[in-house]
Amino acid sequence: MPIHSIAFAVNRLNLRNETEQTFPLNLCRPFASPPPKWTLWRFDCRDFPNHCTVKTCAFCAEVNKLRPIAKNIVTETHSRWDSYLKREKSFDDAPTLLRVATDTFLPSKLTKSVFFNRKLGVAIFRDDIPPKFESVENLSGGIFQLYLHGSSGRQSAVTVQKFDALFIQTVHSLFGMPAPIACHVHGLFYRCEINPGNRRDPMSYGNLLDLPFMAKFEIWIDDVANKRLIEQSFIAEIKNQIKAEEIPIRLPFRFNPNNLRAKKIVKSVESLSKK
Repeated sequence: MPIHSIAFAVNRLNLRNETEQTFPLNLCRPFASPPPKWTLWRFDCRDFPNHCTVKTCAFCAEVNKLRPIAKNIVTETHSRWDSYLKREKSFDDAPTLLRVATDTFLPSKLTKSVFFNRKLGVAIFRDDIPPKFESVENLSGGIFQLYLHGSSGRQSAVTVQKFDALFIQTVHSLFGMPAPIACHVHGLFYRCEINPGNRRDPMSYGNLLDLPFMAKFEIWIDDVANKRLIEQSFIAEIKNQIKAEEIPIRLPFRFNPNNLRAKKIVKSVESLSKK
């Protein structure tokens, strides 16, 4: 990997002075200092995706080939989210966490292990907050979400290295943020899966050694009221790195409030129970 791509030690967040001038320090009154630890979570979903409901696409055709030979034929649902998550370990310093994360959870490593019936990811969250949007700690917050696209083989090798650099820099920045920013950021969640495509952009799965994938790069925050604060500081720095690394992005960050997502889940469950 190019040295400039992993120079997280050089590209530290330089926000403290600007933040203290722009945003009042009492925004973070309950937290006098940055959080003492960050917890690493593993995401591993081996359930079958529920993609097409009417017409089978190229992605579902590949999925259906696996059903007769798979041991697990359960369909992926949000109600099984807890079974996809595993709490690994907590860390109070960036170097130790990065050593563990880069051994197993770099985007380039996750990309090589995803398949049509396997999604992989890693979450790094403050304290013991779980990466679940309906949890008490997250319900009032929201998620800045960015989609990353590539392939698992040589075709996107350079691009995936840039994803690694983005991941490493973001993890390092979690520990280096000023207190008025840090106390509102709950964590980073990166999840990778085979790209199912759509009608406008159908995927080809002929080369199993170079499958198209998509990844969700997410920053979770504590409250939607702090959306602007995080957007103009932490998210702005991430955007700067994306630009500096020339990472190809199809769509910009979008923000989703967690309470709206939770309501949709409740309505969906209620609808199914009435059938």
